[in-house]
Amino acid sequence: MIASRKRVEAVIEDSQVKVIDAFVQDCTDRGLSPGTRAHYTYCIRKYAGFLATRNRAFAEVERETLRDYLRFLREKEGLTPKTMENQFACLSTFHEFMVFEGLSETNHVLAVRKRFLRSYKSGAGSPSPRKVLTVEEMAAFIGSILDTRDRSIAMLLAKTGVRRGELISMDLRDIDWERGSILLKPKPKRTNRLVFFDEEAAVDLARWVRLRERIEGAGQTPALFLGETGNRLERNGVYWAIRGWAERAGISFPGAADPADRFFVHCFRHWFTTQLLKGGMDREHLAFLRGDSPSGPIDIYNRIDEDDVRVAYLAAVPRLGV
Repeated sequence: MIASRKRVEAVIEDSQVKVIDAFVQDCTDRGLSPGTRAHYTYCIRKYAGFLATRNRAFAEVERETLRDYLRFLREKEGLTPKTMENQFACLSTFHEFMVFEGLSETNHVLAVRKRFLRSYKSGAGSPSPRKVLTVEEMAAFIGSILDTRDRSIAMLLAKTGVRRGELISMDLRDIDWERGSILLKPKPKRTNRLVFFDEEAAVDLARWVRLRERIEGAGQTPALFLGETGNRLERNGVYWAIRGWAERAGISFPGAADPADRFFVHCFRHWFTTQLLKGGMDREHLAFLRGDSPSGPIDIYNRIDEDDVRVAYLAAVPRLGV
């Protein structure tokens, strides 16, 4: 990956690099998360490398160039339709920046996406299939995780439904052990910052915290979860940990074409939502725990009692018995 990135950078002219840097700064100014900025940077650098092989600058891109890039992603890179749509969404954001800054007159990506990528989607408007485990399958999966840290991560993801970025930004001081709650860091996608965990999750979490104290240099960082270097665990660390254990457990097949055959970190959030609904939790209480935005004017003024949510959560969250 690193060698490939260096080859791409070698053919990108300095002027293009400056535009990319300006775009990343614009993303920062708009409050986009570090993970989103990193993803955008990767996509645009890859795109710039392709343009360099055709002696095209960003401002010179037209529809035919974008069609060539689409063919390149599909035929040479072997990307799935969903991944190509994701790539072109990044390109559209980038070219909108170009237009806003006066570096280009038109965002041609919009027309290309509309004509060539929408037809790939099956069941327009329907949610993409996700793998949702049963309670028994989730119990077996988490029970199969031998690493103390990774097991605690999986248990916390399942019991709280937090996103990956929310998990890695947790600090030790964010945990209220007596109440069984965690105060999350402010994030653009989240309204309510409070989540709860049950006694089952508390056991795994406490076991990890005790082990964490014995790690060299752990006292130098407030982070709850540490990576291999003793610093705060990064997004990729969570991804590879969960992916590895999911493959070992036989619940995820990375090469499968059907998303329902692959277990992602985000699948924990789907499982959390599905199981709490099945457990009889009110939708407004569940939305509160998920950190969803209010759906209407009445919801904005309707203040939810946190203690009521906690009681409802403990009654609905499944016990895994692991």
